[in-house]
Amino acid sequence: MANGNGTPKDGAKVGAPAAAAAPAAGQDAAQPQLNVLVQYVKDFSFENPNAPRTYGQQQAQPAINIQINVSANNAAEADYEVVLSIEGKAETSGTLMFSFELVYAGIFRIQNIPQESLHPFVMIECPRLLFPFARNIIASATKLRCRLRKASWSTVEVGSVMLCAPVSGTPIARR
Repeated sequence: MANGNGTPKDGAKVGAPAAAAAPAAGQDAAQPQLNVLVQYVKDFSFENPNAPRTYGQQQAQPAINIQINVSANNAAEADYEVVLSIEGKAETSGTLMFSFELVYAGIFRIQNIPQESLHPFVMIECPRLLFPFARNIIASATKLRCRLRKASWSTVEVGSVMLCAPVSGTPIARR
């Protein structure tokens, strides 16, 4: 490092190897690294097959079912594709109110992780980073449906994804 006049601060000769800098660089190279290279939607669908009938009064609380699966495969030497598959549906009295399916993935570069820690890192840390983005996609798709609701509609949150359906005897808002 120069002191402002072009000479090194510690008086070392210019061009001499910096012994103190080499271990620091070596330590940085050995640090665990996780880089998100890209995130993308592989598949997405939202179905509202019984609209507008399902926007009316409902006699019972809807049954909401959500399933989340994680898979991963090696894309390159240190790169892993991690895939979140999220499926959900709401039914009331045997009638499908809505359903969705999202397959959301990311490519992660993982370096300097011990082999025994690699599997939990890929299957826990990487999906944890993907989930907020997947949740936002699902929330955006169900948002229009939720805008039609009144305050007395039933809401269910799964990982901060709000799903909603009318409670019995509640009229919907008309716009």
